[in-house]
Amino acid sequence: MRIKTFYLLTTLLISFITYSFILMESTSTNLPKYQNSSVSIEERVDDLISRMTLEEKIDLLGGTGFETKAIERLGIPPLNMTDGPVGVRWKRSTAFPSGISMAST
Repeated sequence: MRIKTFYLLTTLLISFITYSFILMESTSTNLPKYQNSSVSIEERVDDLISRMTLEEKIDLLGGTGFETKAIERLGIPPLNMTDGPVGVRWKRSTAFPSGISMAST
C-alpha cells in the first residue's frame, strides 16, 4: 500500500513539474515584442517606439534634476544623466575644467 502511494505521489509530482515548465514556456511567448529577447534588436526598438506616445518620447529627451521620467506602463525606469562635457557633478564630486573650454582658450 505504501509503495502504491509513493508511486502515485511521485507521478503527480513529476506531472506537476512538467506542467509548470510547459506553462512557463507558453507565458513567455505572450510577452510584448519589445520585451522578447528572441526578437532582433531592430524589431524590438521599432515595437517599443510604436507603443510610446509623443509625450513619452519627449519626456525621454530631457528631464528635471538630471533624471528622466519613468514610463511605468512600458517598464522603462527613470534614466540618470550627467552634464556631458563638464563631467559628473554630484554633491561632493571633484569638478575639472571642461575639455571644450580649455581647448577654446
